[in-house]
Amino acid sequence: MMRYERGTLILDNIPEEVLINRDERLIQYQNCRQATIQ
Repeated sequence: MMRYERGTLILDNIPEEVLINRDERLIQYQNCRQATIQ
């Protein structure tokens, strides 16, 4: 099970490939937000 700090998305029993893709998207999203804030 994985939980993200911001958001109510809870992942359970999901293939690793999907988790990796979602993690990459989440990292890119956070990087974009940090870049826009700075």
